[in-house]
Amino acid sequence: QPLEPLFALFIERAHAELETITISGEHCHFDRHRIVSTLAAQLRALILPKIIRTWVLELNVARIAGQLDGDSAQARFRHFLLQLSEPGKMATVLHEYPVLARVLVETLEHWLANSVELIRHLAHDWTALTSAFPALSDAGPLVRIEPGLGDLHRGGKSVTMFAWSSGFRLVYKPRSLAVDQHFQHLLRWANARGFSLQFRTLGIVDRGDHGWSESVEHESTCSRESVEAFYRRLGGQLALLYALEGADFHAENIIAAGSHPLLIDLEGLFHPRFESSAPADDTGAHRFTMHSVLRVGLLPRRMWSRPDAAGLDLSGLGAKSAQRSPVALPAWTDQGTDFMRLAPKRGQIQLSLAHLPQVDNEAVDPTEFRNDVGAGFDEMYRLMLAHQPAFLEFVERTFGNDPVRCIFRSTHRYSKILFDSYHPDALRDAIERERVLDMLWVDVERSPRLEKVLQAERADLSVGDIPLFVTTPSSRDASTSRGHTIPDVFESCALQHVRERIARLDEDDLHRQRWMIDASFASMVLSDAGESRSRL
Repeated sequence: QPLEPLFALFIERAHAELETITISGEHCHFDRHRIVSTLAAQLRALILPKIIRTWVLELNVARIAGQLDGDSAQARFRHFLLQLSEPGKMATVLHEYPVLARVLVETLEHWLANSVELIRHLAHDWTALTSAFPALSDAGPLVRIEPGLGDLHRGGKSVTMFAWSSGFRLVYKPRSLAVDQHFQHLLRWANARGFSLQFRTLGIVDRGDHGWSESVEHESTCSRESVEAFYRRLGGQLALLYALEGADFHAENIIAAGSHPLLIDLEGLFHPRFESSAPADDTGAHRFTMHSVLRVGLLPRRMWSRPDAAGLDLSGLGAKSAQRSPVALPAWTDQGTDFMRLAPKRGQIQLSLAHLPQVDNEAVDPTEFRNDVGAGFDEMYRLMLAHQPAFLEFVERTFGNDPVRCIFRSTHRYSKILFDSYHPDALRDAIERERVLDMLWVDVERSPRLEKVLQAERADLSVGDIPLFVTTPSSRDASTSRGHTIPDVFESCALQHVRERIARLDEDDLHRQRWMIDASFASMVLSDAGESRSRL
């Protein structure tokens, strides 16, 4: 392939770097060649989205100019790839697209640094990991590392799966897991105070700027009673998330492990409020929704609906697989031919459905278990109410300084700008790429406070990252991915909102939130019925 010589240079450097790392402990060893090979498998996934539009443009130019040989569109496509692999050809292409050359080198440098960091962290943390996860001591050699599980942040870092020959696996996350660890403590607090169905907790090791979690598998169950227990537990967790100002708990943040719902990403707890100042958003209904249990993201909620599109439900309770995209998105057509191009297409949004319990390997319908969700919510709400002062004291003492994420814009918005920044015109001229990144200013008119974070967003996007901001429940400041502090981004800290929320817990509020839960399930039934009729 055209980029193999460039890849080979960085793979050789990875071998040299990893050769200097040893992991103390007689039970831990790894085959350096095998591990580098598994890490290198990520390179194409990292590079291809950044270079493919330029290649396809050059492909079509070559076709129009009659520079491709072959008696079929497929043969001419293969001939184009052979041309790219000729000595000096890629250098010619990159000379025309100097921004692309910089992007490729930055991406490979990040891959190398992050690959070495993964192994260094494993070596440094080994004693703590074997103490927390005894099965690791006899797990055999490390055989596979799977990076790229999620968005890229902080110079291409990502959630990564480590697998050993015994089948034991750990999940590495390049961020503090203090809030995840402390949520397990909160579940134990609820268990100790008599929640009727005991919660399963996850093993987590927090190492400050990164951490490790046990790998959670989606497990089927064999009885309706187990599914009822799953949804009652999830209703209890929903009450905790509501009290702790949780947000962004979509389907991919939940794993159904038999009768246990396991939340695998807790950085959306204590989510600070970044209110828009736009009059159109300042309605009573909007304020009520954004200060209700709906803000958590677990409850069914269909978005982006239009007369010609049913919209999407990506919530932890309502998401289904193979939902039709409400808008046409760029998709490759005529792949593998010299007519390959991007064309708008409304495709299917595929989800793993790991958030849904299964009975005999068949996913259940969550609407059948709405009463169990409600019952679990009621029980946990009243448990918090019965221990109100102690609950607040526990929350303040446990979570006050935990790093949590601030989300100023949707990942979809960032991804769209990032996609546009890899247009050939933007890779040919750095000024054009700067203009693409300046699309961030469009939202500032609606929400002027975004200007405070805009330069940090541009800096992250410029290196291919989804922008990342962090705060703590007790702070009004935000920290950028590079560790710079942006003061007074929020009018008040998230912990203050949590104090007010817990102080307002009472039977009237419980009834309001239960109405929202019931209404969200009712909307799911109605929207499903409408979608079915639209297909007739």
